[in-house]
Amino acid sequence: MRRILLDHVLLLMAGVAAAKIGIILPAALVLGFLLLTVLQRPGRGFFLSFFICVPARSGANARGVRTRTSLPSSGPTASLSRLQALTLLVSFLLGTCLFMGENQEAASAHRLAGKGRQWDLTVLSAVDRGEKGVQMVCRIPRGRGKVQLVTFEDVQEAPLLAGKRIRCWSALEIPEPAVNPHCYDQRTALRAKGIWLVGRTEGLKVLGDAEGKDSHFRARIIRWREGFFQALPGNRNEKAMLRGILLGDTSAMEDDVIEDFQKSGTAHVLAVSGLHIGCLYAAYQALRKKRPSRLLDVCFWILLLVYAAMTLWAVSVLRAVALLGIRELGIRTDRRYDLTTALAACGGLLTLVRPSVIFGVSFQLSFLAVLSMGVLVPRLQLWMPGKAASILGIQGGLLPYMMYMFNQAPLPAIIWNPPILFFMGLLVPLGVGALACSVLAQSLGPVLPLASSFFLMVFRLLVMTLPGLASLLQILGKLASAGGRFSPLIPSVHAWAVAGIYGLLFFLSSETCEILRLRKNRLRIGQALLAIFLSISLIAAACRSPFDQADLVMVDVGQGDCLHLRLAGGKDVFVDGGGKEGTDLGKKVLRPYLLKNGRRDLDLALVTHLHTDHYKGIRELSRVFPVRKAMTKGVRGDAFRIGPECRVELLGPEAGDQDQEDENRNSLIFRITLKGKVILVTGDLSEEGERLLLERYRGTGKLRADILKVGHHGSRFSSCSDFLQEVRPEVALIGVGRKNPLLAKEYVFVSK
Repeated sequence: MRRILLDHVLLLMAGVAAAKIGIILPAALVLGFLLLTVLQRPGRGFFLSFFICVPARSGANARGVRTRTSLPSSGPTASLSRLQALTLLVSFLLGTCLFMGENQEAASAHRLAGKGRQWDLTVLSAVDRGEKGVQMVCRIPRGRGKVQLVTFEDVQEAPLLAGKRIRCWSALEIPEPAVNPHCYDQRTALRAKGIWLVGRTEGLKVLGDAEGKDSHFRARIIRWREGFFQALPGNRNEKAMLRGILLGDTSAMEDDVIEDFQKSGTAHVLAVSGLHIGCLYAAYQALRKKRPSRLLDVCFWILLLVYAAMTLWAVSVLRAVALLGIRELGIRTDRRYDLTTALAACGGLLTLVRPSVIFGVSFQLSFLAVLSMGVLVPRLQLWMPGKAASILGIQGGLLPYMMYMFNQAPLPAIIWNPPILFFMGLLVPLGVGALACSVLAQSLGPVLPLASSFFLMVFRLLVMTLPGLASLLQILGKLASAGGRFSPLIPSVHAWAVAGIYGLLFFLSSETCEILRLRKNRLRIGQALLAIFLSISLIAAACRSPFDQADLVMVDVGQGDCLHLRLAGGKDVFVDGGGKEGTDLGKKVLRPYLLKNGRRDLDLALVTHLHTDHYKGIRELSRVFPVRKAMTKGVRGDAFRIGPECRVELLGPEAGDQDQEDENRNSLIFRITLKGKVILVTGDLSEEGERLLLERYRGTGKLRADILKVGHHGSRFSSCSDFLQEVRPEVALIGVGRKNPLLAKEYVFVSK
C-alpha cells in the first residue's frame, strides 16, 4: 500500500510536469511502454518510477540497521497487476488534467490584464520593502486568484493592511516569463503561489475591514505579529534578524547579512521550515517526558497552528506541520510511521490543491530535504554516527539542487550547521514562547487585565536573551561565509543532468536496489535504470531551447545594450554590458545569466563607450565574475581575431577624435564577422556620426551588415535613412526599456 501511494503521487506530479513542458503524449507513450513491459512478465514485478526512484523504507532498528522482516506488499518481489497499472496511468492523466484546469483559471484572470481602472481588492498580506515600495498580495474579485501589487505611496504600518479592503487604480499585467534564457522566471514563481497578475497602484485608499471570517482571522494574526515585534527590545538589525528567523520575513534585513547565510549554506534559518517546527517539537517532547498531560498536547497544537498562520502558511510550514500531524496520529493509533510515505501524502495533497506548487523553489527545497532524510540518511547511518549521517545526508541530497538553482556550492554548511542549529534550538522555542505570551497579553488585556499582566511579565523575561542570540547568529553567519572563499560559483548544468543525478542517487541508495543486488536480479535493476533513462531523455527533449545553439544573444538589461557572442571552443564575448544607477546589474543580471547558461568566465568585453548604460554593467561584473580582458579604447583600422570564426574590425572613431569630450561621438564602431554573418554595432553614435561613416565607407561595402545593433537605443538622434539604406540589415536589434517613451521613431529597413 505504501509503495503504491508513493508511485501514484510521483506519477501525479509527472503528469503536471508533462503538461507544463508540453510533452503529454510522449510521456504517456513512454509510461505505457514501461507498464506493458511489466505486464508481459507477471510475477516478476517492477519498481516503477517516472522522474525519480524513491522507495518506501522497511523497518529499521534503534541503530539504523535495516531489517527484512516487513517488506511492503508491493515491493520488489510482488507483481504489478493490470488494475494497478491502469490506476497509475490514471494518476498521470489526472496530473495533466489538473494543470490544464489551472490554465483555465489563469486564462480567466489574464483577461483582466491591460485594463487600467479602479479596483476594490482584499489585502491578504503586505510587506514594506523600503525603496522598493510596499508589496501587497490581494484577492482578485469573483474568485479569479490573487494579484501582487506594489505601491510607492506613504503607507503607515504596511503589514496591518492585511485583512483590509482597499480601493486603488492600477493597470494589471501578466507576470513576465524568463527575460533571459534559463534565468529567473517570475511567471512560474508567482504561479506556484497562485498569483496570476501584477501591477503598480496609485491612489490607494483603505475602505475598512474585509468581510468574512478568514479575513478577520488573518487581520488579527497580523496585528498580533506586529505587536510582538514592536514590543521586542534591541536595535533595528537585531529585530530584522529575529523577524527573518522566526517568520521567514527578510524584507528588513540587509542584503549583506542575507548573502552571508547563503554563502555559508545556512540560509534555511531565514526560511521557516521543518527546522523551526522540529525545534518546537523537540521542546514539546522534552516537556512531555517530564510531565505528560492532554492540556500540554492541546496547547502545543494550538501554538503550532497559530505560529504556522503567522508565517502565512508557507509551503515548507504546511509540509512540516502535516508530517508532524501524521507522525503523532501514527503514535496515537499505534501505527507504523514511514517518512517517505507521509511525504508522498503531503506532496499529493498540495499538488491536488495547487498543481503548479511543484515548480516553486520552496516546495522543491523542502521536499528534497525530507526525501534525503528518508532515503539517504538511513543508508549513511550504516557507516557513521546518526548526527553526522543526518547532516551529511541532508546536505549531500540538497547539494546538486543548490548548485543548479543558486550556482553555489556551500561547502562550509557541513561544518557550521551544527553550532548554528544548536543556537536555533534555543532561539526558536524562546521566540515562539515569547510570541505566544505576547498574543495572550494582547488578547486578554481588555477582558482579564491581571492575566494579561502576568503573560506580559513572562514575555519580558523570555525576550531578554533574544537580541543577543540574534546577534550571535549573525556573527556566526558572517564567520561561516568567510567572504565566499569556500563557496565557489558553479555554472548550471542541464536540467536533465540534475534529474539523472537524483534518479540514480535515490534509486542506488534505496533498500529495493540493495535487495535486488543481493538477489542478483539484474533484469529488475535494468528495468529501473531504463525508467530513469527514458525519463531523462524526455526531460532533455522538452528542455531544449533555440538559445542553446545560438551564436548571438541580445541580453535583456533593460535600458541599455548587451550582446553576447558565443564562439567555438567555449569562448564568450560581451559587446557592452548595460548599467543602471542604483542597481548592481553585473551582480543581479549579468552574472546569473552567465552562470545559468553554463559559463565559467568571460573571455572579452568590448565596450563602445563609457556611458552608464553601456559600461557600468561590465565594471560591476568584473568585481564578482572572472572577466579576462576588457577593451574600451581603439581607433579606426584596428582589427583582431577571436578564434577561427570571429573577426573584429573597428570602423571608428578616427585617431584625432579621441580628445573630444562627447562620448557618443567617440563610440567605438565594431564590425564583427561571425560564421560569415556581419554584425554592426554603433553604440550611441548620433546621426552626425553616421554621416561621417557614410563619407568614409559609402560604396565600399564596409557598412553592409546582416545584423545591426541600432544606435542610441532607437531614439530620434540616430539611424538616418541614408545610413539604413547603406547598411540594409536583415535584423535590427534595439536595446531599449520596455516602457521607454523615447522610442518614438518608426523604422523601415530595406531587405537585401
